[in-house]
Amino acid sequence: FAEEEYAIAVSKDNPALKEQINTALAELKEEGVIDDIISNYIGSSNRGDHPYTSPEDVDRSKGTLTMATNPYFAPYEYYQNSVIIGIDVDLAQAICDKLGYELAIKETEFEDIPEAVSSGKVDMGIAAMSITEDRLKIIDFSDPYTTSSQVIIVRKD
Repeated sequence: FAEEEYAIAVSKDNPALKEQINTALAELKEEGVIDDIISNYIGSSNRGDHPYTSPEDVDRSKGTLTMATNPYFAPYEYYQNSVIIGIDVDLAQAICDKLGYELAIKETEFEDIPEAVSSGKVDMGIAAMSITEDRLKIIDFSDPYTTSSQVIIVRKD
């Protein structure tokens, strides 16, 4: 019924981070990494057989980027064996790999992510978050990294 574009929430006070994330997203898209990450979780008969792994030579000297997420929206983010995994986590790791950061993940209630980002409690919010006018009042967004279709499924009798 509806198409939604998912993007990364960033503070309006940090346009440099938004630009860095957009550059990393463009590179990851061109390299096919985003498609590979998504296909590891969605639509592939080989789901789970090709998880994202960081390159061995990653420089993480720039410190840590903290991501707020709500790990209850599989396959984008969810718990597996007490660890938060999913499309958004792999994407955040790939971005951190490109930018030279360690990734830290902070579990946050979904509706609290914009405030956590705008207040600087976290650096970015990645939680299958669509860009809306209300959210744009307090936070900014990266370029979209995927599109999702919202549908209703009914049982056929």
